[in-house]
Amino acid sequence: MPRPRWAILAIAVLLLSSVPSTGAAEGRAVSCTTTDLGLLPGQFNIADQGCEQVALGSLVPGTVVEFDLSANTDFDLLVFRANALPVYANEQSYRSDIYWASETVFESLTGNARWHWTVPLDESETNWYVVLDNMAHTGDDGMGSQGGGTVTIDLDITFPATNYWTLHDGLVQLGVNSHQKLVDEDLLILDEGSQISISGIPMSGDADVFILTENQRLSYLDGNSPEFRVTGADLLMITAEGSTSVTIDETHANQPLYLYVDNEVGPTGGGDGQTDAALTVVVTLLPVLDATISGMDNMALDVGESITLSANNTPNLSDQINTAAHEWDLDADGTYELTRSWAEIEWDTPGNRTVNLRVHGVDERVDTVSVTYNVADQTPPLAIINGGTDLVRGYSEDFTLASSSTDNHLIAFEEWWVNGNLHTNASGTGNSFTHSFGTPGNHTVTLKSFDASGLSDSVMVTVTVTDRTPPQPGTIVGPSEMMVGEQGTWSLNANDPQSAGLTWTWDFDRSHDADGDGDSKNDVQATGSQVSWTFNKAGSHSITATVTNDAGMSTEEEISVHVEAEPVSASSTSEMVVYAFGALGLLVLAVGAFLFYQRFRQREAHDELIQAEAARRAAEDDESAREPDHSEQLSMFSRDSNDGSGGWSGSARGDDMADIAGVGAGYGAQVVTQTQPASAEDAELLAAFDDPVEEAPAFEPEPEVKAEPKPAPVARASVLSSGIELPGVLHDVAKREATAAAAVASPASVDPTPAPAPTVAAAPSPAPAPVQASSATTEVTGACNACGQRYAVDMPEGISEARIDCPKCSARNTIRR
Repeated sequence: MPRPRWAILAIAVLLLSSVPSTGAAEGRAVSCTTTDLGLLPGQFNIADQGCEQVALGSLVPGTVVEFDLSANTDFDLLVFRANALPVYANEQSYRSDIYWASETVFESLTGNARWHWTVPLDESETNWYVVLDNMAHTGDDGMGSQGGGTVTIDLDITFPATNYWTLHDGLVQLGVNSHQKLVDEDLLILDEGSQISISGIPMSGDADVFILTENQRLSYLDGNSPEFRVTGADLLMITAEGSTSVTIDETHANQPLYLYVDNEVGPTGGGDGQTDAALTVVVTLLPVLDATISGMDNMALDVGESITLSANNTPNLSDQINTAAHEWDLDADGTYELTRSWAEIEWDTPGNRTVNLRVHGVDERVDTVSVTYNVADQTPPLAIINGGTDLVRGYSEDFTLASSSTDNHLIAFEEWWVNGNLHTNASGTGNSFTHSFGTPGNHTVTLKSFDASGLSDSVMVTVTVTDRTPPQPGTIVGPSEMMVGEQGTWSLNANDPQSAGLTWTWDFDRSHDADGDGDSKNDVQATGSQVSWTFNKAGSHSITATVTNDAGMSTEEEISVHVEAEPVSASSTSEMVVYAFGALGLLVLAVGAFLFYQRFRQREAHDELIQAEAARRAAEDDESAREPDHSEQLSMFSRDSNDGSGGWSGSARGDDMADIAGVGAGYGAQVVTQTQPASAEDAELLAAFDDPVEEAPAFEPEPEVKAEPKPAPVARASVLSSGIELPGVLHDVAKREATAAAAVASPASVDPTPAPAPTVAAAPSPAPAPVQASSATTEVTGACNACGQRYAVDMPEGISEARIDCPKCSARNTIRR
């Protein structure tokens, strides 16, 4: 680090004090009277070879000192630092910058003079002295005034008020035909609106002061006269105190400017530079203080629009702003609530809104700016319907919509429009709307939302009204029982007030999926509200009718129809009970014979139908048609071990069993109980009821045996149209017992011809039904395995199993006790 000038000066003083002085006054010390600045007299009278010194006191660097004096004769004005004063007092050589302030030293000064001196900025704060010298010194090297008479000096020393923006304040001395750049150009890059003031206080010569741009400076340094310079920023041919001030315009702002003191020929109106020049030049700056808010590109703002304001565009090329002290009053209430260089703000209501910015200069100046924004609702609302934009509803089916519109300010009111017509309105938002349509097709519901500024928005919902209920059918009207091959007619009424057209389809076979779609109930076998159909197969059938409306919605109705095989002439019930009590018994026997004969005639008409049905069953099921062999017959019709009489007994239940079987009166199992041996005519009548399909074996009469009376009547059962098929063994036994009984009653009337056993076709059943048998009677009931038809038959005692053809569907079944 370089040593301060005062340190160098102190070292030099010590060195010089150790060296013997030479010259006329060798060995003689200079002694000057010291006067404090505050006690400065108006006039000094200094005798020949005398001196006075004035103590300026401790001065800080940059302090400006103004000297104003007049002298009747020449003298030397010297300015020393306190630590360099001994060099002068010891008659040592002092004419050096390390001892005195050469920029404010005048030797052989006379007359009137005023100038400024600024304590050098590179100095430390120290005491300074002004020496008024009227002596000849060894250390002055013969320069300056040497004395010779008394000098009278009027002296005034002051400290002018300094300006924060003083760029230069001091004495400038120029030789003939010379110039000097006075201010660093970096200090003269100025904001538009900043001011420069130039003052000149001449001491000698006629120097000029002016400001140049970069291009003008280059021309000037090339030897050209500065005819082109910054207009208004010059002082020419300064021979008297003067000043000028200029405001930097846009053309000269934001660029370096150059200030020169010139002692050359020109410019026009300036000095000629033919003598030395000495003058005080004071250059002061007043940077513009212009608080500026940026972010004002759009003065019309939307409600809720956020903007960022900044103070950073406030002019500050001269560092004139205290950037840490920006203040914001965002609501124009006079209180600056935010301190920083920027602010973010928005307003949620319309109106004129004012923002104030206050900036502080480093020189304690303050500037305030205000800006007013016109805040208005510029954004339309957003209409919102909750509940969907596309609805599907049925006729007169209610739907409810709700609004939740939004706006940057305020939703004033809303309107609900139905199919283009205003329906209702309500204030604000959050409103609900309930409605329904009674006509089909597409309908519209529109919500219009209006904000407080009159701006609006709308949103529409489409409501499609369609038939959403199936038809309402009645019940199917038509027969529930019919015969195979018989044509039936069924009808179904239906209504659907929401559909103009209805269609009917009919499926007559629920057990078969004709169209292969996996649904056996939707085969289209007939159409229309009334249809006819013929069933070709006996059994229970479900008819499904489907009614469909225009919307494709359907309803099904069903009816169950029982189809019987072609009817067989019903046999009348015949019962003949022969009592062994004389004429009354013979009368009953005659009546029974007549009834047997009547049934025989009916049976002949039905035999052909039975034979045809038997042939069909044989072709369908050989196994079912197979006759039981001899061993099967024996096991099926073994006598009941509990029957002590060794015969069969039973009771007549003809019409009752027909009712249970569902085939009508006269078509049932008949059992004849005999208490006396049958006559030959009876046997012949009984043989007529045997199955005509199967020829009974020729009856060979057995040798006549004398009949022995039995303790109880022997019962012989003959199954007639009930369909029980008796094995051949049973036929033989029955015949033998009939012959024996007839021989007891009337030996001469025995008919050796056996009667074949009748058969009735049976139909399959979905599930076998348990056989029910009464211990008190020979009646056995059951259900068909194929169609489920219930039936009842008389089975002779001692017989535990038989085969029977179903009276309804002709399927063959096995019946057991």
